[in-house]
Amino acid sequence: MKPYDRNAVVSMVVLILLAGCVSSFESTTVSAVPLAMSKPGQTAVDLDLVFAGVSAEVHKTLPAAYFTGLVFSGHCRDLSAFRGKLVLTFLETRIFVGRQVIRSIVTVDTSLHSMSLEFDDVSDFYPNLAKYTFAGHNSIEAVASLASTHITSLNLPDCEVTLTQQETGWDVRCGPLHNFVQKCRFKVQDGQINEVTD
Repeated sequence: MKPYDRNAVVSMVVLILLAGCVSSFESTTVSAVPLAMSKPGQTAVDLDLVFAGVSAEVHKTLPAAYFTGLVFSGHCRDLSAFRGKLVLTFLETRIFVGRQVIRSIVTVDTSLHSMSLEFDDVSDFYPNLAKYTFAGHNSIEAVASLASTHITSLNLPDCEVTLTQQETGWDVRCGPLHNFVQKCRFKVQDGQINEVTD
């Protein structure tokens, strides 16, 4: 075997061994984890407290995970009080020979004061790796209040609503999540309501 052939074989073996060192991640789900929703002596949902509790739980499995988004879903009448489901997503990127992306989706039921956590390897799906900043309770509450007032002005019957954090502003949709029948659709950005027509 020629020296350069031997070097190529050795390089190939080293790459195969290194690739084998990338740890596999087994998908897991943890359900019904208790979560504090309110400060002592209060009953209102405190999103700062919720975010801190969720982050702490996620970081037990993914120490380097970062926040990538928030969605609230519930009845329109419950939007400003955040009674319903909050879904928070986190990603951890691991780079060794290749890139491994582990995602955590946390679903918080604010009525039951509990959360469910899902962890899975999404490396093959090339997810959006953008980091988001958690806006904080006061900021999100102001958005939800503005959205709630606008929905009330539309005179909709009791409806379902989804409030989704986006790169700039928040997307609001009235209607069930399982279909595309929307009773309203608008964005809240910089304290303004912008109707969406598409």
